[in-house]
Amino acid sequence: MIQELNHLFTFDYDAELECGILIWQDCVFSFEYRLINEHFLEFIDGRPFTKMIRDVRRLCVTTTQDQQWFMQTIAPKLLAMGLQYSANIVSNDKLEHLLVKGIIERVRAKDITTGYFDDIKQAKEWLREVS
Repeated sequence: MIQELNHLFTFDYDAELECGILIWQDCVFSFEYRLINEHFLEFIDGRPFTKMIRDVRRLCVTTTQDQQWFMQTIAPKLLAMGLQYSANIVSNDKLEHLLVKGIIERVRAKDITTGYFDDIKQAKEWLREVS
């Protein structure tokens, strides 16, 4: 495993799964959200990459503008890098879970198979099954 972390995020890479992992550690401002997503692309660039785990339990709700930016800027790059499966770790709170799932469904690329889980262990099990 290769890892990079700070107080706002943790990046990890699982070579066996060809999986980039982005764990949000705290709420971020718009400019931080964009910088971290772009930095994640740099982190996984050049590695085999077909799967992604995103832990968004601590990430505050993103703005509509940031969602559009993600869809127009980051999602096409993720697809071009080979992303096929996205496992999302979301809150156990039902209302928050529905809200986050709705946002992810709006911004995800149509060519990416998406799943929702309670923890990284469940997400990795699913990613092993689907590949």
